[in-house]
Amino acid sequence: MASPAICLPKPGLVLAVIGDPSQAYWCVANTVTCTPAHVVKDSTRNVSLLCAHQNDNQSQLQQITRKITSSVWTLLAELRDNEDEPQEMFGGKVYVKMSQNIRDTFLQINWPVATEETFGTYRCDIVKAERRTQGILTEVTSEVTILKGEVIVD
Repeated sequence: MASPAICLPKPGLVLAVIGDPSQAYWCVANTVTCTPAHVVKDSTRNVSLLCAHQNDNQSQLQQITRKITSSVWTLLAELRDNEDEPQEMFGGKVYVKMSQNIRDTFLQINWPVATEETFGTYRCDIVKAERRTQGILTEVTSEVTILKGEVIVD
């Protein structure tokens, strides 16, 4: 079995490991959360990738994208106004919640069982309103890589 997930912080990102490293645990970096730490094809159940806010800033989660090896980023899930119906996408269910309270808004993909489509590198794209310049900024979270055997947060 693969060693526990290695979570490497980038400057300015929040990183936390909760729980016994020998068990499945959460890796949190900025607004991307993945669980469990060990993922085995056709065996691991309830694999989850969650994009959510860490605070009440004036930003809006927009989409989850995925890249396999060195390919281009592919849109997997997108948050749209008043849409909270789960969608079937890449073998997983997509759940979204829009709320007036930014902290309660999230975008999540759940795979009942890990399949080949579960593995890859993921990120969340965020749109943020800049008060000082009254402009719009797009931010990209740190990347989460789900490899066969472990999850790595870059």
